[in-house]
This record gives sequence, structure tokens and C-alpha cells, in this order.
Amino acid sequence: MAQPNQTIFVLGAGFTKAFAPKAPLLVDDYPELIEIEKEFSSSPEIQDLFQLVALERKRNEGKIDFERFLTRLDSGMPYDQTRGRNELFRVVLSRVKVLFAKRLSELRATTIHTAELGSFASYCLQHNASCITFNYDDVLDKVLYEHGKNRHPFWTPDAGYGFFCRPRQLLIHNMPVFMDKPGILLLKLHGSVNWRIQLGTQSPFRIDSFYHAADWFEPYTTVAPVAIEYAEKHLEPTPFIVPPVLSKTALLAEPILRYVWNLACETLESAREIVFVGYSLPLTDLAASTLFSEAISRSSPPDIRVMIYHAKEEERQRILNSYKKLFGEKVDFIVGDARESLLKYISEHSTS
Repeated sequence: MAQPNQTIFVLGAGFTKAFAPKAPLLVDDYPELIEIEKEFSSSPEIQDLFQLVALERKRNEGKIDFERFLTRLDSGMPYDQTRGRNELFRVVLSRVKVLFAKRLSELRATTIHTAELGSFASYCLQHNASCITFNYDDVLDKVLYEHGKNRHPFWTPDAGYGFFCRPRQLLIHNMPVFMDKPGILLLKLHGSVNWRIQLGTQSPFRIDSFYHAADWFEPYTTVAPVAIEYAEKHLEPTPFIVPPVLSKTALLAEPILRYVWNLACETLESAREIVFVGYSLPLTDLAASTLFSEAISRSSPPDIRVMIYHAKEEERQRILNSYKKLFGEKVDFIVGDARESLLKYISEHSTS
């Protein structure tokens, strides 16, 4: 259970974009999909799907809603009747996730505001401020790990996600690893680019079948670089990431989702202040809206701050109205660059 009197940060795509400007947004160009379309050019079913992608690009100035595309592949539609079509969709979904994971892992090679992100990480660790995130990338994970390494309070991927997520090295090398209590939690409600599943494990996945494959993680004992290649052979190539449009059935099907979402609910229930950073509260993410409405006390509600930016006034107003509908009028809106707003907040709330 999270400690009282603490601040909880809820992070959306705008958070990562603020600190890593080349991070893909929900609606982006995603040129990687062209490779997949070519790969399945002989399949009429997949070509029909990409006709819809082409139509969406035409309607959205060359961009597509990537998470909606993931949802389309993952959940399907009632008129996806043939078994062959569904199997093809699953193959394409796997390819899409691998390419998307590659793009996210390459983020760290781009320009990142590392110093400012480090200030946020240090603030979270020093003030017991856990984070709930809808982001798949591991940019914040890496910085939290580096700022908490060999000190207290600390954060590690072994325990910091709220469950015992063992390093992939354990698949080929015995090491004394256990789940210690981290300073804060980083609860990733939609999975992570570095969450991988042991090869051959069938859904629903047991929690102990999850391993983290973070290349920034330093193993507790030396493992030869070639050994990492062997560890990879013991893992499914597709990272565990899930689209935001989750049916109740999907949420209940995977134990890891039930577990992490339950921790998020407990964390929100104990919070005295909740700061939303770069999260647009999308209409499609019904599960998240339900989580917030049910977990946040109405009798003694926490302070709600929303740091949001959107170039289009119409979309910005939709976001503001959505938050007001969910939490009432007593919401402190901070409209502007998320990175600058967050750094200002840290400066005002830091203790000497």
C-alpha cells in the first residue's frame, strides 16, 4: 500500500515527448508500417487492412493513430470471421510490436533532456512520489535506475514495476536475485518495451514468466556479452505491450494486468495530490477513466493538477472538459510545455 501524503504522477505520451522530442506520439507517421505492408503484399486480407491505414493517413495529414491500429489487430472486429484472417492479424500484430519496440528502444540514441529528466527522477525518489504511466518506452525507467543505483532510496527494474520482474540473464545464469522494496513504483498500465515473456509460455501469462530485457541494466554478476544472445533465444521476440482500448475481459484475462492495475488503484486511493503530465485522457481509454473515477476519493479528494499542451484549441478544450467531467471544477490546469511546467513544479515543491 502506498504511503499517505504523497504525490502521484500520472504520465502520458506528452511526458515522454517533452523530454525526448523524437518520441512517437499516439498519432504519428509511423513509416515502419510500410515495411510490414510490403511483407504481406500477397495477402488480400492484410492489404484490405492497410487500405484502411491509407484512408486514415489521407484524413489525418499523413498520420495514423497507432494505438487504434494496435487495437484493430489485437481485438479484431465482429466481421473478422475467418480463422485464417484472425491468424494473419496476430502475425502482423507481432511484427508491428517488434518494430514499435525497436523504434522506442532507439529513443535513447536521440536527443533527450537527460539533466531535466534526472531532476524529475531525483524528485520522485526523494519525495516518495510513485508514477503511473501509460507509456511503453523505458526512457524514464533508465534514468530512475541510474539515479537510484547504489543508494537509498533506489529504483530497479527487478522490483520497481511492482512485481518481481527478473533480469533476462537469469534464464541462462544462476544469480542470487530477490525482490527488495524500492523507494517508489513505476506502474506501467499498458506494458513496457522491455517486458518480455519466457519462450513457449501461453496466455494467460503467469507473472513469473516475465523478464526485463533492459540493455541499460547492470547484472549483479558478470555475464559475457555473447550470453545475452543466448538469453534472448529464451524469450519471445515480442514485448508485452497492450493497446489502450481494453475490454473488461482482456483486463481480467492477464494476471499481470490485474496485478499492476490493482497496485495503481491502491496508489491512487492513498494519494493526497495527483499530477497528470502530458496525458490527454483519450475517450477510447475507458478502462483508465474508470480507474480514476473509482479510485480517487469523492469524500476527501486529492488535489488534482493537469499539465497539458496541445497545439489545436479544439483538442485542448476537449481535454480540459474531459478532466472537469471526471474530477469536477476544482482542477488546477497548467497549459503549456510539459517539461517546463514540471520543472517549475519541482522547483517550487523541492525541500532543501
